[in-house]
Amino acid sequence: MAKELLIIDNDRTAAVEAERAFAPMGFTIHHSPDLQSAMQQLKANNQIVLLNTSMPQCSGLDVLANIRGVYPDSTVIALCANNDATANAAILRGGAFGCLRRPVDVEELKVVVEKAAQDMAQRLELSRLRALHGCRDLNPLTGNSKKMTKVLKDIEREASLHVAALIEGEDGTGKELIARAIHNLGSRKDGPFVSVNTTTTAKGALDVTLFGQINDALQQRHPPTTYGCLARANGGTLFIDEVSNIDIGLQISLLNFIKTGEYVPVGGNSAIVADVRVIAATNKNLKEAVANADFNSEIYELLRRHELKLPPLRERKEDILAIAEHFLESSKRKYDTQVKEFSDAAKHLMLNYRWPGNVSELKRTIFRAVAVSEGARIEDRDLLVTEERPCSMHEFLKDKLSKYLKDITELNDGNLYNTIIAEVEKSLISIVLAETNGNQIKASKALGINRNTLRTKVKQYKIPINESKKGQEEEGGRRHPLLSPPLQGEGWGTPATKKSP
Repeated sequence: MAKELLIIDNDRTAAVEAERAFAPMGFTIHHSPDLQSAMQQLKANNQIVLLNTSMPQCSGLDVLANIRGVYPDSTVIALCANNDATANAAILRGGAFGCLRRPVDVEELKVVVEKAAQDMAQRLELSRLRALHGCRDLNPLTGNSKKMTKVLKDIEREASLHVAALIEGEDGTGKELIARAIHNLGSRKDGPFVSVNTTTTAKGALDVTLFGQINDALQQRHPPTTYGCLARANGGTLFIDEVSNIDIGLQISLLNFIKTGEYVPVGGNSAIVADVRVIAATNKNLKEAVANADFNSEIYELLRRHELKLPPLRERKEDILAIAEHFLESSKRKYDTQVKEFSDAAKHLMLNYRWPGNVSELKRTIFRAVAVSEGARIEDRDLLVTEERPCSMHEFLKDKLSKYLKDITELNDGNLYNTIIAEVEKSLISIVLAETNGNQIKASKALGINRNTLRTKVKQYKIPINESKKGQEEEGGRRHPLLSPPLQGEGWGTPATKKSP
């Protein structure tokens, strides 16, 4: 483990003496004459801080609180100018590893620093073991499907980089889990991983959450009095869940940080440098958001250069049972239950259910089934999901019309038939025109009606169509397989052969 010593002292001589004493012990020495520069050099791990608590215009307890506000686990050794037991006890309660009186006995300081280094190494090893244990949760995202094989390769690729990245996927697909895997496999693994969920953070507070805040002008010479995620993620990774929720103005500030590595806290007037890799995630179509001016195009272009797309669970069915078995083992350990297994009916249901909540929903379902099932076998009824099956057009319309009629307090006087028929006809024509990109020849053939009749209906219902396709006569292009079978003598998506007149 590389060892670093950060000296926070307005006296340059202290740094020279530290260099002479600790360089032979393998330490790299850094010096900061004030708190502002110290906060920019502060790291989460591999660093011991020697803090002069008697610097002018600076309270030792306040400085310690500032340091531990950013990195709660930082190793700080306080160097105090007096032997006030009460003050020293307050510093130790504030989180200092030790407290020595100035002028410091070098040999005594060496002993304390060495103990601090050993303590730090043990904590880092414990953290590493916990991270390895936590990586077992990556198992739900692994599998033999081609799509997940590609995702795992993308993770390995991104882990070796330091640029901003984007993870796209539906809710429940494990976007934060992927971001943590990238972090844990890369060179930043010993740094902090900080996650911010924009969907649970008030929009008006996102700027302070990300960049921190300086409360008043008197504190401008110091770092922010409210530390944001960027400060806490220094030396590591910042994961921003649902980046599309950030408003346009704040996106500009985030873009500037990604490009320069500098940011200005809310209420501040000077930039702060932070070494942070940003990994953003979204379940939205950002390209569409850019087109609608809801998302900054430049930050989108930066993010999409390193984009990972997570497939929904329904698109990798070959992985479902393996993931379910993983959750089954985890739930048995959690609830300390007897050996359980899935019945064939339960497996069939899991393979045919669409899992709209993806891996997260599967996990909740398995844990709940283990808790409620009786005996050693988990049946399909224990999964508490409704098996999806194809339904006929009659069943579909009956279900939809029943729900519609329930919402009507009074049936109108004899016009219900015409109203519903007109709405169904309008919706059907609109859908078919959209599927055929506004090509009325193809739409009329799919609907089985005359083209003039189609034009009349379009005009009657005021259906907007793609004008650029309105008059095209070509027979090629894509036909939705649910709309109609292939035309006679025509394959899927192949041009029909025109008959001679």
